[in-house]
Amino acid sequence: MIKKYYKECIKLTPVKSLNSSLTPVISYNESSIKGYLGSGSNNPVQIADKDTYETLRKFYTSDLTITINDFIKYDGKTYEIVGDPQNTANKNHHIKCMVRKIDDIKQK
Repeated sequence: MIKKYYKECIKLTPVKSLNSSLTPVISYNESSIKGYLGSGSNNPVQIADKDTYETLRKFYTSDLTITINDFIKYDGKTYEIVGDPQNTANKNHHIKCMVRKIDDIKQK
């Protein structure tokens, strides 16, 4: 059972709004969730005409509202959800999604 490995982490959900100049800005709503960062795989990608590898990892959570636009702060690192969350067991007790580590997110 994966739930015994769950840790406290933070879900960051982007929220678009307009500033006083009516310029769109993105801020993030934080919420506490429980999750587990599982195994990863290296996938070849090409960035700026150079071959490199991108590591994608599985993330499991009991938060059924997680979406592809969200970010996760897990053990002090930030991960971007890059795959559609899947209710793999179809029992509505956990969600699996693919995440990619990013350096940090900035408010736009």
